[in-house]
Amino acid sequence: MRMVCLAALIVLVSCMEKKTEEYLKISPTIKDYFSRSMPEANNKFSIVYYYSGDCSICYGNILSMSEKLPEIPLIILSSSSDTVLISSYIDKIQYKGKVMVDSGAVFFNNNQAVLKKNKILLIDSSNKILAKSEYVFDNKAYADFKAEMN
Repeated sequence: MRMVCLAALIVLVSCMEKKTEEYLKISPTIKDYFSRSMPEANNKFSIVYYYSGDCSICYGNILSMSEKLPEIPLIILSSSSDTVLISSYIDKIQYKGKVMVDSGAVFFNNNQAVLKKNKILLIDSSNKILAKSEYVFDNKAYADFKAEMN
């Protein structure tokens, strides 16, 4: 009986622990670069997408995010230094926004704790992470992001 009570107490305490807030480290230069390209955009939220640059599914994610949430600025960063490949894919999907190359991995190194597992992030104006998706912007990710924005 004592073991059951102890186990229940441990579960209760772990459930009561506050979830720590996570923040992305985004330089003012990166934020400014993207905000200048979308001056009319909603500045309350942004979607950060960090991807490899050579993955066709990744460009499907960009297209999906830009179509499903057109009012939300996209901060898209690629780890690839192959700008010709990136430009080719961006042209194919007719994405009008900007993509920044993080070939020196500065952004990744500053945020690797979260970026190792999640590549698509909804953040607020203080860079607090509100919602995450591993690799795909699917219906579940869309619903999670919309719920956080309401």
